[in-house]
Amino acid sequence: MTAFQRFTDKLRKAVSKRYGETCLVEVNEIEKNNGVVYHGITIKRKDSNISPTIYLEKLYQEYPVCQGKKVILFAPTYRGKGRQDAYYPYEMIDFDGLHDLCRSDYVVL
Repeated sequence: MTAFQRFTDKLRKAVSKRYGETCLVEVNEIEKNNGVVYHGITIKRKDSNISPTIYLEKLYQEYPVCQGKKVILFAPTYRGKGRQDAYYPYEMIDFDGLHDLCRSDYVVL
């Protein structure tokens, strides 16, 4: 098993654990029209026909610091009535405290 395969497997297991029985989480090979094959993780709620795909090659290559660590994905829910006035209260997050808490075992994206 390659390092990339271990990465995708660990990521799939971690996302599956997070969502439990509510979602089906799979890593798939997706062939584009130009013949290039990408690996993507899909997260599909069992009561929905829509499932986002997150392509993993770029994530793996751009964030080598993540290799061998537990990843915390920070995905804020923005406030506001639409795109024009969307905001997130970042000042409420203690990033230094989060860094100290995570130590070298974790990385926050």
